[in-house]
Parts: sequence; structure tokens; C-alpha cells
Amino acid sequence: MRHGVGKPPPVKTAIVKWVNAEKRYGFLLPDDHSGDLFVHGKSCRNGDPVQGERVSYILGCSLSGKPAAVDVRRI
Repeated sequence: MRHGVGKPPPVKTAIVKWVNAEKRYGFLLPDDHSGDLFVHGKSCRNGDPVQGERVSYILGCSLSGKPAAVDVRRI
């Protein structure tokens, strides 16, 4: 996904839908209702997300090439 030279990717918001704390992954429910979005704990900047929490994120890709949330932060 290209956003142009010098332009940062858009920051989006979501609610944490589900989390497996032991394996450090979960799913977000984006505010734009685009469908569940995978998130891995290593993509979280200020601690692992908690179910029901609001977060901001940038849309990126998982190692398998599927859409995933990156640069996830509690808001």
C-alpha cells in the first residue's frame, strides 16, 4: 500500500475485539466496519491490547501478506 513520498500512512482507530494474551495476538474491530483485523503483540507500542480497549493503528501486512494492524497504540 503506497501513500506517496513524504506522506505518512493514515492512522485509523478500532476496538480490541478479542485477545489471546498467552500467544500475544488478537483481532481488532475497526471503526470503519471494514472487518476484523489481525494484530500481533509485537506490533503494539505501549503494551499488549486488552479486550474492549480503544486503539489507534496503521494498516499493514502480516508475515503471510494478509492485512494486519501495525504501530498499535492505546488511546
